[in-house]
Amino acid sequence: IKENATLAEMNVRQSLGDRWNNFRDVVGRDTKLNGGAVFNAISEAQSKYLRGSPESLKVFNDLLGEIGVGRMMKVAETEHLAKLSPQASEIFRKQMLDLDLDTARTHSSAIGEKRFSGELPGNIYKALGHVQDAIEGEIMKAAVTKGVGGEYSKLKADWSQYMSDWNDMQAVATGGSPLARIKRAVDPAFVADQAKG
Repeated sequence: IKENATLAEMNVRQSLGDRWNNFRDVVGRDTKLNGGAVFNAISEAQSKYLRGSPESLKVFNDLLGEIGVGRMMKVAETEHLAKLSPQASEIFRKQMLDLDLDTARTHSSAIGEKRFSGELPGNIYKALGHVQDAIEGEIMKAAVTKGVGGEYSKLKADWSQYMSDWNDMQAVATGGSPLARIKRAVDPAFVADQAKG
């Protein structure tokens, strides 16, 4: 059962990977997106979902740093450069907020994987979702500009279903996936139990 599940998951992921590559080729892997919108979403998420919870804020910031989005947060930390040299601050800000399609997709996928891990407190889950929505919004704008907004919507829906089916480790009773558990199982008896329902 586990071997068949693993093979099925690999086939689905490969098919989705091919579709993502086609999408990137049409839109342009280096297409510049509005990194400022993502930066603003990070700030909004911190104040909306994590205010008054320093431990959650630290976990959120650490996760963003691990994913790679955290470099945008450093813009706020270095705003004092504007007082020293407006030109240096603008150059730094532009570099830090520079976001291309490939980088945005990588960040969004990494955030999605963290969210589906089943290990996050609700406020961090929502905060990461807020940032992911901002990234996805910027990608959608680029897709619409290139005339492939509908294809992107379908691809996102299929990717979301894949993530839910194969990576959602929340409790099965609350919507988690038995397939995700089978994929990670080491005990054959556990696999059999999951397959039986």
